Amino acid sequence: MPGTGKVRPYKFMKTRIILFICFFVSYSTAIFAVETTLQQQFQQGNEAYFARDFPKAIQIYTDLENRGLKSGDLFYNLGNTYYRTGQVGKAVYYYTRALRYQPRDRDLNANYRYVLSQRADKIEEPLTTRVLKTLFFWMDLATLKEMLILAAVFYVLFFVLLAFNIVRRRFVLTALLWVFGVLNLFLLPSAAMKFYQERVRTMAVVVAPKSTVLSEPSAGAIKLFELHEGSLGHVTDREGDFIKIRLADGKRGWMARSEAAEIL
Repeated sequence: MPGTGKVRPYKFMKTRIILFICFFVSYSTAIFAVETTLQQQFQQGNEAYFARDFPKAIQIYTDLENRGLKSGDLFYNLGNTYYRTGQVGKAVYYYTRALRYQPRDRDLNANYRYVLSQRADKIEEPLTTRVLKTLFFWMDLATLKEMLILAAVFYVLFFVLLAFNIVRRRFVLTALLWVFGVLNLFLLPSAAMKFYQERVRTMAVVVAPKSTVLSEPSAGAIKLFELHEGSLGHVTDREGDFIKIRLADGKRGWMARSEAAEIL
């Protein structure tokens, strides 16, 4: 169950500090001081969590986030802490963000699945979506950065092999060209889809206990249906204090911005 295990410690960025020490001694000293402060504050958040002072832990972790710290461990801890306070929507929000940094983390995935199972709304994905997720399963196992690097490497290697094969034809080179060509047919679309999912398409999580979805961006519009805390949807439009969302099952409508958190 989320929140019952240990929260994660802050990972000190030794490589970055060493790099700056080598080239910019004075600047690296400032970076070292900032990193030390962040590490200490992160530890204070963990101590508050273990002392079951969850509001204080949330305050400390959120302050770190506002100061620009973005890491899977920070978002994982926030997800755990929000779950312990009964805020399922915020837990889903931060677990989703943590997965962008640590998609293969077993504890994170287990906690995320558990929290999703606790939501009041059971929204079924269409068969085509489930089939695509099965066919492109590796997209959930890598970060966007990893996917882009992998696609770029195999793309370049393909043309390097092609150049060698044109100059000096060999059976092995031809076979490798076919292998790399097939891999590129999967990797390039996968990287593009991953980029679209995380950088172009915006997801939103309902963080209010209950939210009314309307036919128009107006408080006096027709009520279409209700969503409960933790429900996920794609943001397709924005107008004033409202956002338009589309659910996995195709339902769509407008809801108040204050009742949802957009995953940017």
